[in-house]
Amino acid sequence: MIRSDDKEGISAKSAALMAASQKLGEKVYADMQAKQAAEAAGPGAEQAAKPADDNVVDAEVKEVKKG
Repeated sequence: MIRSDDKEGISAKSAALMAASQKLGEKVYADMQAKQAAEAAGPGAEQAAKPADDNVVDAEVKEVKKG
């Protein structure tokens, strides 16, 4: 444990530590966002980006034999 009566020094170092922690958090968040974006743009993204074929008709076929 560090003991000091230098309140200004402690406050300055505490502020510097908080600023560094903030920058580290921003970096981690940005990296996480980039990773998620890369995963979303992976091989499955091509299929999701294609529009649905609106010309599809569902029907039953019945074969009729003549004769």
